[in-house]
Order: sequence, then C-alpha cells, then structure tokens
Amino acid sequence: MPLEFNPFTLFNLHEMSISKILAFLLNPKESHAQGTLYLDAFIKLIKRTVLIFSYSQQKIKKVPEALTNTFVYTEQSINDLGRLDLLLRNKEGIIVIENKFEAYDGNEQLERYAQWLSKQNVPALVLVYLNERAPSTNSFGNNFIGKDFTVHITYSEIIQALD
Repeated sequence: MPLEFNPFTLFNLHEMSISKILAFLLNPKESHAQGTLYLDAFIKLIKRTVLIFSYSQQKIKKVPEALTNTFVYTEQSINDLGRLDLLLRNKEGIIVIENKFEAYDGNEQLERYAQWLSKQNVPALVLVYLNERAPSTNSFGNNFIGKDFTVHITYSEIIQALD
C-alpha cells in the first residue's frame, strides 16, 4: 500500500519556519524539481476561496498567472508598514501571504498590507490570511481597502491543496 505524500513532512519544522517551507514549495525555481506544480495548486485554491469580507459567495476577481516567472520572497520589509511573511511577484501581479501560525494579528496589520498592495502598479492583487481562525477586527479598519482582494485560507486547506 503506497504511503500518502505530504510535502510538509520533507522538512524538520523545528529548523525551518512554515513561511520558508511554503516559499520553497511555491517557488517554481527551487530544487524540488516540481516546477509550478505546488504554485498551480495554490493558485487554484485561491481562485475557489471566498473573499473574507464578502457577504455573498463572491470569489476573488483576478489572480496572478504566468507562474514560471514568479519570484518568491520571505520576510520582505515594506518600509514602516511592516514585514511581509511571503511575497510572490511576477509581471501579472502580487500575492502576499500573512502566515499566522499560532500567532495573533498585529494592530491594523492587514490594513497596512492592503494599503501597500493597492499602491502597486500590477493588474492582480491577492492578500492571503493564512490561519485556522479568521482575522480579528484589530487587524483591519472600518473602511478596509482590501475587501476585494483578501482571502482566508486555513493550514488544513493549503496542506490538502499541496498534497
């Protein structure tokens, strides 16, 4: 009987952060030799995920494609606005992943990241809140600018998508 493959079992979680593991898997240029396989699965997950701030079942309108030309960065500083856990960027757009594994939201954290994203001159923007629980109201303001491009994905969903 074949064993099920879970990409997260390749790593010692005590030696690497989850953000670095995700960066490794989502980077089509990495040594895993899977090309865009994991990134394709992640993009499909984003496309079928409902927007956090939608009162209907509305999905995100535009997601970056052209995956082979995607660059992946971890702990990317955006000046005084904070430090992005993961930044995926190509000519078609940007995906920011806020990884909240066993952590709480920073004050207006999603708000600051959405403001930065909205100023980028790219056709597609996605802000992913990666956590088992929804973001707290402490993380965004009343007039949250990222309503149309922010999704909530759980660790269970991402593991299933990448498996």
